[in-house]
Amino acid sequence: MRSHRTALVVSLQALLFSVGGCMHPQIVDPFSTGFAENEFLVIKVTDTDQLGQLYEAMPRVDDKGKPLPPQWRGTTKMLFPTSETANKVKSTPIEQVRYAFEKVGGATKLTAAAVAELSISADAAYKYESKSDSADRIDAGTLQYAPAGTKYMEAKLAKEKDCQFAYLSAIYRGTAFVEVLSNNNSSGGGSYAAFQMGSDYYVSRNNHIATSGPIIFQLTPIDPEEVDVQRPGVTATRKTRISPLTPQQLSEIRKSLPEKLRPMME
Repeated sequence: MRSHRTALVVSLQALLFSVGGCMHPQIVDPFSTGFAENEFLVIKVTDTDQLGQLYEAMPRVDDKGKPLPPQWRGTTKMLFPTSETANKVKSTPIEQVRYAFEKVGGATKLTAAAVAELSISADAAYKYESKSDSADRIDAGTLQYAPAGTKYMEAKLAKEKDCQFAYLSAIYRGTAFVEVLSNNNSSGGGSYAAFQMGSDYYVSRNNHIATSGPIIFQLTPIDPEEVDVQRPGVTATRKTRISPLTPQQLSEIRKSLPEKLRPMME
């Protein structure tokens, strides 16, 4: 694991040093390589026990009315809490590399700002490189829902009928390297690497974060009808619904969860 992290740090630092001190910026278009549409960076440490957590988002549009990617946020409820019998977790070894160079808060951003800001202002950008070596996924064939999650969805839809929902379905582990960049409004120079995206210039903050462990997570959209929740004022043909967990299953899962996560089942 240490060698993976070292390789990531060295590869990106080499790039920084190669352009450092140059008065002409390296022109780079925002890009995200290797990420699926519903995969995002881990901003806060995410534990496997959080698999099945309910997420929500409201539809967004830009100033021209064009739809923007959902800005998901985690709720305080579990929709599919995991156990050995229901909502089983499959752990598999993998080898995947992902890269991103994107503006924070930009309409093209699909990896970080769709979930949360990287503790930086909207006029910043970031570079990201990661290598995953394993993944923990909920087995979609064993899904059973917790009523606390569906009650939350019903209450939310009563206030915000256009709310969208998803659940935390996979966590990828490995090593990652993030570099935060500031909008400089000039070409930069000195010992800083400078980048240009459109008419904006970005320089390194010398804020480099290397981490190992949970590095990427995946959200899977869930139709409220699938868990016996219907949108207010909407008449729809019932689908084959996912079954609820039994009281005994809920009790066993609650006991197995870390204490800080138990309230998410209530």
